[in-house]
Amino acid sequence: MESVLRTAMAFDFAAVEVGPRKRRESFYHDVEDIDPLAVDVGDGEDRRRYIPIASDRVVELDNERLSATLEATSGVTFFLDGQPIELSSGQRLFAYIVINILGAIRRNSLILVDEPELFLHPTLEIQFVEMLKMILSRFNSKALLATHSVVTVREVPSHCVHVFENTEDDIILRHPPFQTFGGDFQRISSYVFGDKSVSKPFEDWIRAQLEELGSAEALITELGDQINEELIVQIKATERGQW
Repeated sequence: MESVLRTAMAFDFAAVEVGPRKRRESFYHDVEDIDPLAVDVGDGEDRRRYIPIASDRVVELDNERLSATLEATSGVTFFLDGQPIELSSGQRLFAYIVINILGAIRRNSLILVDEPELFLHPTLEIQFVEMLKMILSRFNSKALLATHSVVTVREVPSHCVHVFENTEDDIILRHPPFQTFGGDFQRISSYVFGDKSVSKPFEDWIRAQLEELGSAEALITELGDQINEELIVQIKATERGQW
């Protein structure tokens, strides 16, 4: 878990909060070669005590005592250079999902995840799928992800992608006829999410401009330095489609 989380955020270790007056040694079966036993933040009445839960000490932690005394509302706190760090909303969600999956999964489990992309940056989406594959493999388990993200679909092979199409008579289930793993974004979007069937505002704008200026060349000249190769191709293709 630590290696995957570190790809999403920079931190030295994760910790959970306990009462500030609890003896540090009481949370361990054996304190030999463990340093630090706890990390204190703040002074006086504002002091808060954290117990690191890094992999190098997890065997020695007294889970029952730790569970009975931790401040559950604080969740998991990540430290960098001895201080707690503020996570973005996406990083918090990413950490929350990872921790909860690891807490719930058992061998031969089925994990259900609904639209993980809602609060994740595309980079975190990729890392989430990578993390999930790793966990599922180690626990001989499977997962079902409901998603509208091209980024997520591109990270799994086509035989694992199930496209649901609602017709007047029934719901049709199909697989993409091409390889989605590492595939082209536009091709995945067009087939899996019906991108081609939806009119896009920029396409309407191109048609309006062509009607006003009379030709693709005139529009390309008008745009000057504001145009890229993809838009040039789109403009010319739109002109051929109109006349």
